[in-house]
Amino acid sequence: DGFGVAIEILYMRLHSDKDRNQGYAPEIINAGCELMRQLTFMKKKDREDYRLGAVVKSCLVGEKGAAIVQEICRKLKDSVSKCETHAFYHDELLQGLCSLQPTATLDALFSGDAAELKLGIRIIDDLRKLKKNPIDVVQEVELLGWCDQDPQTRYPIIAAAVAISHRANDAAPKQWTNIALRLLENAPDRVEVLKQFVRQFRPMSWSGSRAAIIESNAKLLDKLESHSDPAVVQFVAEETLRLGQAIQAERRAETVTDREKDERFE
Repeated sequence: DGFGVAIEILYMRLHSDKDRNQGYAPEIINAGCELMRQLTFMKKKDREDYRLGAVVKSCLVGEKGAAIVQEICRKLKDSVSKCETHAFYHDELLQGLCSLQPTATLDALFSGDAAELKLGIRIIDDLRKLKKNPIDVVQEVELLGWCDQDPQTRYPIIAAAVAISHRANDAAPKQWTNIALRLLENAPDRVEVLKQFVRQFRPMSWSGSRAAIIESNAKLLDKLESHSDPAVVQFVAEETLRLGQAIQAERRAETVTDREKDERFE
């Protein structure tokens, strides 16, 4: 049961060498690789997760590191599927994996049968909702290059995983992220990519009015109404109508809920 202590010692050594602008000795890199190979998953404290992320960024380099990264991702998916841990506890680790070994991480997270693929997307989705999205640290050229290896399958996968919108400030309307637009333009099937974007419009956890959140997200489609692809234009028109009906239904439900709350307080 000395894994946590060993990680702490290694982290302090890496931190010390970095502060002295020293390169890492081969035996230190090898120690990091061996420790990360022994990693098992459970509900870890944030502090240890930070240390694991730092060790990953320093030690899991090259082909040897890529192989260990894939092994770590497989273990994580297996533990999440068995409810032994939650992605929430491993955000720093996953950010480290994505920043240092993006291809190996994407290959491992989004491989396997339909159930395994869904699990990989769920891991990223849970982190995106609760903490930071580790996919955001992957360079666009890396993401698009990975997608281009199997475009029909991979563009929709990444469309389901990336952040699709941002605001310039709290009062500004939402805008498409650059990576979302590039995925849409490069994908062989743009409608499939849009379907994955639209699935992100409906939050599973929220504060305030869910109808208002969906409406704010739905306005992103307005910017695609004059797209050069007729299939995109048709999808946008149909989805705008469907989302409008969904927003009205949400508002009616919220009105009923608010009325019931008021009556309980009277």
